[in-house]
Amino acid sequence: MVFLPGISQEDAAALAQILRVGFSERAWGRYGIEHAVTVSFGVSAINDNERALKLAINRADQALYSAKAAGRNRVVVASAHLFPGAPFENFKSLSELPVRISA
Repeated sequence: MVFLPGISQEDAAALAQILRVGFSERAWGRYGIEHAVTVSFGVSAINDNERALKLAINRADQALYSAKAAGRNRVVVASAHLFPGAPFENFKSLSELPVRISA
């Protein structure tokens, strides 16, 4: 789990995408790993009207499960601000997210 204070959810998703691509493109052979290594990320933000960090963590967790269920090696963003009464229902896949953060 990573907390990124002061960064937007969109930029957090872009960073997760950079990390995902970096893991999948890295040669892991020198570490004794001969197969492809992939990672999935669930990204969530704390809404302005939320006081409980637990809700954002739960959304990120649900987004991660959604990413794994959709085939792994992807970034899924939980967008609770669109559905404040149903915090886990609005997920958006970011398979082709443009890179907005310099590597």
